[in-house]
Amino acid sequence: MGMFFRIGRRAAVRFLAWVVTAGLCGSLGAVEVTPDMLTFRAAPGRRSTGQLEIRNDAPESVTARVEAVAEDGDPWVTVTRRRLRLRPGEKRIVDIVVRAPRAAEGERFARVVVIVPGPLDSEIRVIRRVALTVTGTERCEIRVGPVSARVRGGTAALTAPCRNEGNLAVHLKTVAELDFTNGEKVRSSAHDAGRLEPGHETRVEAAGEIGDRVWNGRGRILVFYRDQNGKTKSTVKDFSSEALTR
Repeated sequence: MGMFFRIGRRAAVRFLAWVVTAGLCGSLGAVEVTPDMLTFRAAPGRRSTGQLEIRNDAPESVTARVEAVAEDGDPWVTVTRRRLRLRPGEKRIVDIVVRAPRAAEGERFARVVVIVPGPLDSEIRVIRRVALTVTGTERCEIRVGPVSARVRGGTAALTAPCRNEGNLAVHLKTVAELDFTNGEKVRSSAHDAGRLEPGHETRVEAAGEIGDRVWNGRGRILVFYRDQNGKTKSTVKDFSSEALTR
């Protein structure tokens, strides 16, 4: 005599959701792709090669497709193998080849996509970013716009628009410097403002402690970054009491 279970509609939906989730998690853990990002440096017209490792962690064989797509649409990045079969536990190396265009400057970005079958006839895509620096053409230039300042609880909070006018992505740190009526200048600790891509704009911020000093509403915000040679540079934007908002 067979056995059966009678369950309600809500329980059945929960059971199906568990089955699908379990299948997705299992598939997502099937392929491991390293490294997380590939970085290259090459002079205009020159070539450079890196490697991507793909490992099959699933208990069954899997066929992976590998595609390379440049964000600017130019075919400066290619892969040596577009399809490969991996046995359980097997790992394979795929060469990633970049050729810096002769007219290119600064940084260019692309992505390598590893595609494997997923549950229910779906596809799972593992994306790794590719960054190419065209050597000898790098230019770092950060522009900081008008500063806005607000005083709250003995702290001066500064914000300003910041635009990357160069052709390299930079990591920004900001510092507030306040001028007091007794001639004292007080700097804050550095605030990590994150990475800013070429041609992009963000709002940077910093905060300075006023304490029991008399502040005249003047100061500056300093934006620090490293240039192509690893040298620390800064862009300074002064402001007066007119920048204060209530």
